[in-house]
Amino acid sequence: MPVVSQQVVQRTPPKIRLINSGSLQIRLRDRVLSLLHEEVTRKIIGAALEVHRALGCGFLEPVYQEAFEIELNIRRVPFVAQPELEIGYKGQVLKQKYKPDVIVERRVIVELKALTKLTTLEEAQAINYLRASRLDVALIMNFGARSLEWKRFILTKR
Repeated sequence: MPVVSQQVVQRTPPKIRLINSGSLQIRLRDRVLSLLHEEVTRKIIGAALEVHRALGCGFLEPVYQEAFEIELNIRRVPFVAQPELEIGYKGQVLKQKYKPDVIVERRVIVELKALTKLTTLEEAQAINYLRASRLDVALIMNFGARSLEWKRFILTKR
């Protein structure tokens, strides 16, 4: 059964699982380790920071969605907005589809929020999106806080 953690660092022993939120590098044993899909993650966070810098907090999610898509286009970052993904249940495909906000470079799910604070509900949503999409990395980007808030999740297998 797949397991989701907020960050698993590559090139480390399998038992080391680290949490990453708001930072792209983790120092472990005086050595900086790279993260799964780090380059793509940097592009996404950079674009989101620019959107938040320009618009600030206080808008509804669709405003940030449109601005984020424009910023990704400006930066020539390949993405698909709100694609329909199938959800499987016990070997059958459900009629209901899942629509992530954005999938960047066919590798990272990006969920955009405009909340005063992220909760465990949004984290559970990201975990389920990873399971449904079979992708490895998800980012929740929260534009509703005074400073851009993000959390990164990685799907690992036991």
